[in-house]
Amino acid sequence: MTSKSQIAFIALCKEIVRDGILTKSEIVQLAKWINENPEVRKGWPGKPLVKLLRSVFADNKISKEESRQVGSALQSILRQWAKKEAEAVEPSSITVEVVDAYSSVDDQESPPKGDWEQDPATERQISFAHSLGISMPENATKGHASNLISKALEQRDQGAVTELQREEAKDLGVAIPRHATFGQAKAIIQNAKPTWAQKQFFQRANLALPSGVSRDDLEERIRKLSRDPVVAKRIQDAVAAENEAEIAAGLEMRQEDIERYGLEIVEEFERWEKLADDIGPYVVIYRSGRSLKVEIVELDGVEIEEKARGKSRVVLECLFPKRIREDGEKWLEWEKERQLIAGKIEYIGLLENVWGRCNIEEIDEYESVKSDFQCRVEQLVSDKSK
Repeated sequence: MTSKSQIAFIALCKEIVRDGILTKSEIVQLAKWINENPEVRKGWPGKPLVKLLRSVFADNKISKEESRQVGSALQSILRQWAKKEAEAVEPSSITVEVVDAYSSVDDQESPPKGDWEQDPATERQISFAHSLGISMPENATKGHASNLISKALEQRDQGAVTELQREEAKDLGVAIPRHATFGQAKAIIQNAKPTWAQKQFFQRANLALPSGVSRDDLEERIRKLSRDPVVAKRIQDAVAAENEAEIAAGLEMRQEDIERYGLEIVEEFERWEKLADDIGPYVVIYRSGRSLKVEIVELDGVEIEEKARGKSRVVLECLFPKRIREDGEKWLEWEKERQLIAGKIEYIGLLENVWGRCNIEEIDEYESVKSDFQCRVEQLVSDKSK
């Protein structure tokens, strides 16, 4: 079931990655939007980002590596959305170029390596590479294609300004210096375009969006306008109206879901969705064939899955742990996407509540926790069989 807030959030994510550039100011914009739309934090796709963004802003700095992590998270969200909506675009092949919004970045570090690099290059990567004049080798991998594209983008940024860039700058009312590079012109054009959040502010305030004004200047105007009681009241009323519309739409969607799936399934979905509001990880005990299995998972969302002959069931979108080994070190990351059928879950609880605080990313600690719960389950089964 998709809400309007989910659709709006996905639209924001698409706008952020559309130009292939992720700036620090866009990460701040993303965080502000989530803060202003708390309902998105309750489930997918906003919930997975909350934990990451909290970590990113913990030291009041955004490093290159943290920017890349946010970029990867956005790509993952759009990839999952594409699966849900059966979109033709393949978000996994988006090239995210991290750009410091406050100072120029001369050397871009290579993105962290992972298993995905060994997968075959996607059609979108190959097409984009051809548009950059790259001859892609046969049997190229995603990692190889990504490196070739990154190098070509760096070379292009040092090249000359194109006529299309000059025309776009003229339409936006900004000037590009005569001897500017492609990359410098790209940054000027990008800064001349208002962000989604800035557009939303002027729309809510019922004010015309100024043209030919940079993002930074717009942000300054917004700060001044925010102190105006009349503007503040307009925005407050607009947000209240949006919330009312969201509630009304939610009730309408719920009724449609009841007619489609039945009241019992919808109520089961709502119970699981409420549980998923908490930030995990969770200990889950579930039936697999004739045995009971224990796992520690992150809940990524809850869905109603339609089966044949009109039957439906509630499934939990879960992230299972994946062992990562790099430079002699090993740890766990919750990124393996799997579904658990709600009806087969015997127990689920927040790990912190049933075990206490622990560093679950450490493989040894993870194995210890999982082994302990597995022993408990086996003992209970043994006691019942006696």
